Amino acid sequence: MNYRFFCINFIYILRWRYFVKRWQNSLLATLLTTSAVAFFSGCGSESSSDVSTAYLVDSGVKGVSYHCGTQSGITGTDGVFNYQNGQMCTFSIGETSFSVPADKLSAGKKVTPYDIFAGDDEKAINLAILLQTLDTDNNATNGIDINATAREQIQHQIEFGSNFEGNLTAAVTGSAYKNQIRTRAQALAHLATNVPAPTTYTAFERIAEIDVSAIPTSVGSNPTDQARYVARKIAKHFYMTNDTNVFSNADWVLGGAPYESNGSTKTSINPDSNVSVLDPYILEIPSPDNNKTMIVEVCNKKHAGLAMSMGAENSPALPCEISIYMDTATNKIYVDILDPVGSFAIFFNKVTENQAMLTAMALQVKTEIKLISYNALQAAAIAHVKKATPMGPKFTTDEIKGLKDQYLTYTYDINTSSSAWANETNVTKQYQLAAQAASALITKITVNNVNSGTFGINGTDLNTTLVGNADYNLSANGYWRSARLAALKVPRSSNAADDFIYTVEACSPTYAKIALSLGANGDSRNHTAALPCQMSFYIDNSDIAHPKLKIVFLNPTFMFQTLFKDMMSGTQAKGYTEQTLNAMLTTVTNDLVNMTRYVMDHNTLGWVVANPTVTAH
Repeated sequence: MNYRFFCINFIYILRWRYFVKRWQNSLLATLLTTSAVAFFSGCGSESSSDVSTAYLVDSGVKGVSYHCGTQSGITGTDGVFNYQNGQMCTFSIGETSFSVPADKLSAGKKVTPYDIFAGDDEKAINLAILLQTLDTDNNATNGIDINATAREQIQHQIEFGSNFEGNLTAAVTGSAYKNQIRTRAQALAHLATNVPAPTTYTAFERIAEIDVSAIPTSVGSNPTDQARYVARKIAKHFYMTNDTNVFSNADWVLGGAPYESNGSTKTSINPDSNVSVLDPYILEIPSPDNNKTMIVEVCNKKHAGLAMSMGAENSPALPCEISIYMDTATNKIYVDILDPVGSFAIFFNKVTENQAMLTAMALQVKTEIKLISYNALQAAAIAHVKKATPMGPKFTTDEIKGLKDQYLTYTYDINTSSSAWANETNVTKQYQLAAQAASALITKITVNNVNSGTFGINGTDLNTTLVGNADYNLSANGYWRSARLAALKVPRSSNAADDFIYTVEACSPTYAKIALSLGANGDSRNHTAALPCQMSFYIDNSDIAHPKLKIVFLNPTFMFQTLFKDMMSGTQAKGYTEQTLNAMLTTVTNDLVNMTRYVMDHNTLGWVVANPTVTAH
């Protein structure tokens, strides 16, 4: 190196530093005078009001890198991180990154995988699997800590879609984390217990949208046939697929379909050879456009048993409804559900204990129903767009606390001296008397295939039997039917092997069509899942000396005025006044009660006493 060149340049550098120093001192004085100290604090030109704090949670997630506008770092204890207001956040673990949009961020918010993958529960649960798998001590209940070793293990972008499991396994092969890979059931259960409870609830959610072009041309162009095609595929998947090892260690079943006594083995029907055999277990409800909306009802004994341990009187609200219909205006088939999170909050609002567990279970139920429905559509090769669109009326926590009279309960005293009761030598057989009562009602209001249009007592139309009857008068045009050929059998507690609740679902095509014709646009089919009229039968032997048969109805007035309240704007345009609607609700209630009273008063069971007591609650 040329020594002279080095010295000359060194002198110039010293002179340059001298002038820079003088300029900095002058600038510093100016900035201090104008209170602009933040310039030297490392925050650029932003003020403290531009930065907020939030938390990454599936329990608090520590050790994840983040970049949020001007803010970056690694999440700390409880998953804490700073973000620049109005900017999205990108998180990364090694070479895998995922982002949360700015509108999902607010000061103090707990950002969950459901926020990061809004509308795609499958990806959200896959992210939870990744976070829990990389936890340092393999115990997510005490928080998740992802250390440098775990971060270095992820050398590629892991996709959270259908190839996730293979990608994750490949990423952790050869490390201790391979033995920590969480199952979907484990990840979902843990995630559900840590997602914050909502402050507002909605009654319904759209979970999928299917363009008519996705339906095979062999199905034809009839909108009812196209909706039925999708409903059959969803019903078949719930009936035929055992999800025990995937979700919650208890299989989902199709409501009313035949199963062996163990509750999971399929029997009697074979949808693989003829999917139409599922039609008796799919409720078809006429829509305002004279097409049909399909209702698929599903149940999970583990979740049901846990819910019923909090109060059997809530049993009519338990069944999980999926509605499928074609909207000819958009040429799309919509798959909607009665949102379990909202419906549990609305109908279990009197449960004062275990609210956190109830909310977590409701979220898990909702997620499982959605994922199985998506699996059904994928297995049937039906192209679809996943949705998470809240619909229907919204309720705040305070509004929900004030709701009452969701149910009407008829309580019959059991004649313990009757031979029918006395001959039952064990509790199991006594519980079966509730099943007999439920079956008796189904027999009276439907025969053969529930979709055949044949109704009535021994095949006789109810209109000619009870319409005008002085004691059990039915409305002239109700045409009541059962949604299923058998009652839905729900365990009353997660630990009881014998104690079941038997739920009958009745439907009037006449009144259903009226309800679905409301709303400003004359179409409230996205509310269809709230239509079916549920009534549950169970034995209450809490007082062993005075056992009772309880029949709990969903209160039609409550259902309509609460879950359909957002549809009231269109009532007058349809020619309905508040008075006429209230009269219809009274008629629906009287029909349900009179049908049940008739069955109980004319039964051959020989073990109940007439003139029951009635309570609203």
